[in-house]
Amino acid sequence: GPVFAATKSAVIALHRSFSDEFHVEESRLRFVCICPSKTLTRGQRDIKKQMYTPDWGDKS
Repeated sequence: GPVFAATKSAVIALHRSFSDEFHVEESRLRFVCICPSKTLTRGQRDIKKQMYTPDWGDKS
């Protein structure tokens, strides 16, 4: 979704900033950025069962 895309873009932008030659030469540190894609987990498979419905309050 949009939040995932925005945070992934922010991580990549931060990595590019830290990986600039100037910073690498000054700090002698190199950075690696790994951004995996979405992973289908057990919780996501049954997402429709977990969603609120108009009658969700009746079940409690």
